[in-house]
Amino acid sequence: MAALRLLITGASGRLGRKATAEALARGHDVRALSRTGIAPDGVTAIRANLTTDPLISATEGVDAVIHLAASMSGSEADIAQNTGLGTTRLIESCEATGVPHFILASSVAVYGLSPLDEGYVVNEDTLLEPNPDGRDAYTRSKLAQESALNTASIPTKTSLRIGAVWGPGQVWNSHLGLAKGPLLIRMGAEGQIPMAHIDRVTEALISAAELKPVSRAINIVDDDLPDRMGFLNAFQKSGWPKIVLPINWRLIDHFTSPSGRRFGLLNSPTLHARMKPVAWSCKRAMGELNLSPQPPFLSLMAKALGGGDVQ
Repeated sequence: MAALRLLITGASGRLGRKATAEALARGHDVRALSRTGIAPDGVTAIRANLTTDPLISATEGVDAVIHLAASMSGSEADIAQNTGLGTTRLIESCEATGVPHFILASSVAVYGLSPLDEGYVVNEDTLLEPNPDGRDAYTRSKLAQESALNTASIPTKTSLRIGAVWGPGQVWNSHLGLAKGPLLIRMGAEGQIPMAHIDRVTEALISAAELKPVSRAINIVDDDLPDRMGFLNAFQKSGWPKIVLPINWRLIDHFTSPSGRRFGLLNSPTLHARMKPVAWSCKRAMGELNLSPQPPFLSLMAKALGGGDVQ
């Protein structure tokens, strides 16, 4: 494949660094945009704030933009500014300079699980969250990003709906419940956790730039997804949690609000999105992005924890 000129935003973050390295390894010309302006050798470093700085010179002449920059936490106003406004300004610059392909790092958080039956297999045709007020600011920002991209006049638009990114140094998963010190309040045992190993996500991002998939939305999750008990049994090899207190999430649901007036898991849409036992499909990604088969979950977890095989 001919080398592409790629612009990667959020390039100084953990995923951005991995994506930049993968793009370089595949022979592509990379512009790495971040607020720090730090980039490895062989990369054109661009120091810029998406919300305030001119972006025309960054997007001009690129074959594809891989948009990773986003706020994972913070106030509603901060996330709306950094993620929402930043994405809007980047899209506008891409439209002005004629960028032919835009890849958005979205999230499986955009799906609404409240109306679904337990055991449902979530795929790209699953309805998006119908009650965003009951979700957190991060989810609302991802819904806003996808909406902005869908209406943009960019020829090829791809939203990769990525699961919970994990790997060495980043293993804990909030789909288990609430963690406090040595204690885990486990709220469920069944249902797959929508995990996405960082190597899989990196491969998907660069493959999307190369292959220009037909579908606008593609789920990026692992081949071998553990259920909650399977994950916990493997994770406890790390020595944590010391204490597990099981509480059925269905019991908590009796006390939740559908309107976003309560905190976190006490909002019904948030609780369902985090705890409802469903399954997740990655068939579209395997077909359209030609992703490599992965090792089984236990093997990946063992390496992530820095030990031997998890039995």
